[in-house]
Amino acid sequence: MKRQIHRLNNAWWLAHRVCGSRAHVVYGNVYDVPEAIGPVDVATFGAILLHLRDPFRALESALRLTRETVVVTEVHPEQPKGSAFGSVFPSGTLRKVHPGTLVFLPDPQATDAFAGTTWWSLPPEAIRRFLGVLGFGQTRVVEHEPLFQGRKVRLYTVVGTRTRR
Repeated sequence: MKRQIHRLNNAWWLAHRVCGSRAHVVYGNVYDVPEAIGPVDVATFGAILLHLRDPFRALESALRLTRETVVVTEVHPEQPKGSAFGSVFPSGTLRKVHPGTLVFLPDPQATDAFAGTTWWSLPPEAIRRFLGVLGFGQTRVVEHEPLFQGRKVRLYTVVGTRTRR
């Protein structure tokens, strides 16, 4: 997992340099984003919330500084057969009754690569509700299936627009 994070960071910096980006990155505690960075127009969360013990608190910390838009991409709880994450995410029977249901994933008996690194299965409706509570009441969801380690994985992106402070 550390190797993948290192590769992601390298990719960000490469794109930053090649595109001449003026975007800033802040390293620190996601639960305590410093006020000193000032207001931002856009906050992005790229498949990170499922790895956090308290995803709502992380969103709250960053979105208090976000003026306009939030973009959240996560692993979809419903994975296609043979997906790279098919064994990690349980079936969605509970979500069929209540589509905003989060599922707590840690299993002390698990031995797969994601054991101990993934806390939650977060359906898009839960993210939409989180964002609504935090003042981003206008949302849209887009689903997509990129490749991860040569296999399709089903992701979704929720884009929220601020409707109130």
